[in-house]
Amino acid sequence: TELDAVLGELRRVAGGRAARRLWLDPLEPHPTVAALRSRYPDARAGDAPWELDPLVGEVDDPARQEKRALALPLSREGNVAIYGHASSGKEDLAVSLLWNMLDADPNEVCAYVVDAGAGALLAFDGAPQVPDAIPANDAERVSNLFKYLRKTMSDRRAALGRGYAGLGDYNARHDGADRMYSIAVVLNGVAELFELVPSVEDRLDSLMREGPRYGMHFVLLADTQRDVRFRMRANVGQSLVMALADESDYLAILGSIRGAALPEGDGRGLVRQGDDLYMFQCAYACGEGVPVQTAILERVAGEIDRRGRGSAMARRVPSLPEVLTPPLLPRGDYGGGLPVGVRGDDFMPVVLGKDREHANLVCATQAFQCVPFMQACAAVAHELGWDVIVVDPAGILGAAPWWALSGPAAMALSSHEGDGGRRLVLVLDARSAFDGPDEAQLVSAVCDGGRGDTLLLAAASASDLNAIQAHQWGQRLMFRNGVIWLGPGLASAYALQVVTPASRLRESMGEGGGYYIRDAQARPSKFVAVSDDDDWGP
Repeated sequence: TELDAVLGELRRVAGGRAARRLWLDPLEPHPTVAALRSRYPDARAGDAPWELDPLVGEVDDPARQEKRALALPLSREGNVAIYGHASSGKEDLAVSLLWNMLDADPNEVCAYVVDAGAGALLAFDGAPQVPDAIPANDAERVSNLFKYLRKTMSDRRAALGRGYAGLGDYNARHDGADRMYSIAVVLNGVAELFELVPSVEDRLDSLMREGPRYGMHFVLLADTQRDVRFRMRANVGQSLVMALADESDYLAILGSIRGAALPEGDGRGLVRQGDDLYMFQCAYACGEGVPVQTAILERVAGEIDRRGRGSAMARRVPSLPEVLTPPLLPRGDYGGGLPVGVRGDDFMPVVLGKDREHANLVCATQAFQCVPFMQACAAVAHELGWDVIVVDPAGILGAAPWWALSGPAAMALSSHEGDGGRRLVLVLDARSAFDGPDEAQLVSAVCDGGRGDTLLLAAASASDLNAIQAHQWGQRLMFRNGVIWLGPGLASAYALQVVTPASRLRESMGEGGGYYIRDAQARPSKFVAVSDDDDWGP
């Protein structure tokens, strides 16, 4: 018939092509990262090895009759927020993100994790690409992480300011270990994090605002839109929305969702790309029935065997010991100065006796609080080969060890004249010592610099500061040179010039904690101290 002839001609012209189907097959409910990589081999959003673009799922695009990979172009679009209730699968998406990181070169990328959830992400701890995964209730380590990130950003700002257009330009002009690695910071449960460690909220806001330009990107996991503060949402480049408890949050996060079905089922979510809204299914680290924690631990162990722990150990978040004894001081070249502690905000050493500064005041609420620090300084100086002189008429320090010379300042100082070595002079009870028979020698050491190889540390209690301030030597110690403050009480020491807000002078760093005051700025520091097991005496 004519109809058969027409159909035959249509088949011939079509060349075997079928009509477009109205609907594609539904999204696979449990795709693995490996399966999606095989399905979408060209899914990377970036070309450079340091660019972060983990493949975390599959997108359904019915209008174009296609499916495609969902990658997070962190290096190009900045920070990401992932919203969803506890059983929505948002932690599975974070696991997939970190699983992707394990395929990257640890010299090019690095991830840090703070987990306030069930702890699934903590299994990545110690991988070459994940130096630290920290539980959110470990307030000290979490605080140290944000201090470390702030210092890293400051260092990168200084480096890129020397004629580079950005991190990509810097890395393109450097090779290997000289490149800056990209950093991803995964924060699981931001609301719980802010409750457990309130001090990180302002730091996170600043880091999210400036971090992406220096290769530092944040991935926030939250239950609701309100968990991510308004000023932080302004610095989020992309939002992934999984199943939410409150349907009004979909509209608040994504804008209009007209015509879109709300996500249902584990791992389903919505993402806006351009003006269009798409459904996606998150990827999983391993297949169904395989314990995720076991798979992660096996993968991490394999990466350590293959790549070693070197990069992870080098990038671990610094931490300070409970008591900073002399052997625990960081090693390095101190330029001829005396290391006496570590700053708590950037973990850099506090070094005295440099830059033509030959005398420092050591203060505490009570004089006896200075004793462990002064004893430890003597031990550090002795280990560095310095001569140690103790001026302690009242015997506050107790009997001096055999390697320290104790006695009146005039005799002690003259006994080392011309020997050419560096020397540390410890003056206990500065107010009494400077008003006594040793006044001329001590004032000369403070005001005239004495010999250039001498460092003088003068201890005083807070109650003595007003009297000390009346003298020229006291003014020099209190206002022109660095001051060591030990223990609490700095906010009440009105004789010292400190412009740091009182709210920031309450940070406790445990035994040996205090502040290093320079140019009226007080920086929290952990100072060296002798422990109860250390011997001090002949």
